[in-house]
Amino acid sequence: MVHLPRIERLYQKYGNQFLDKVLTLPEKMFCTSPVSLKVKVARIGGRIAAKEAVVKSLAMGVSTLGHAQGAYWKDVELLRQERQAPHLKLHQKAADKAATLGIEDWLISLSHDGDYAIATVIGLKPLRLTREDIEIPSF
Repeated sequence: MVHLPRIERLYQKYGNQFLDKVLTLPEKMFCTSPVSLKVKVARIGGRIAAKEAVVKSLAMGVSTLGHAQGAYWKDVELLRQERQAPHLKLHQKAADKAATLGIEDWLISLSHDGDYAIATVIGLKPLRLTREDIEIPSF
């Protein structure tokens, strides 16, 4: 969960310097497209919430927040196509950790309410069944 007034203060104080630390170029382009400041802040906040949810689900934290083995903000990228649900693309440490855990896909939900943005993520592993896993009824 991200408090949007805090994101707005950081964005207004540091501008592109702040965005360059936390967003990839495609994310930055989407968030700063010609929309109101309120929409920009909501987009930035949603992406930060999603990145935080992913690194927490991978049990690694964010490196720039004091987790030495953590991922960097840009290791998690939230991409969006017009009129489609957002999807995640992982890089470097986050991608390595997801691969180690066997996570190959993600479900993501972003929500905004008042001063807050929140994200929920679920990492998906492929279902691999063996003959022993399947009960075959006898006739």
